[in-house]
Amino acid sequence: MDNGGVDWTWRPLFNGTVNGINASADGKQVFAAGYFSTVGTESAFRLASLNTVDAKLTAQWN
Repeated sequence: MDNGGVDWTWRPLFNGTVNGINASADGKQVFAAGYFSTVGTESAFRLASLNTVDAKLTAQWN
């Protein structure tokens, strides 16, 4: 959100546990690590890079 508040609509759906989360220095990506294999309908084995606007994957790591 532009006002610094919580955006309750930004909700990536992991099919497992997220153990770690961090944001990029520019604030455009969020990185998640844990015991999951998908985010939404996309494959993401234990590591995901998400767009901060719409929670879509920004990179594919296998």
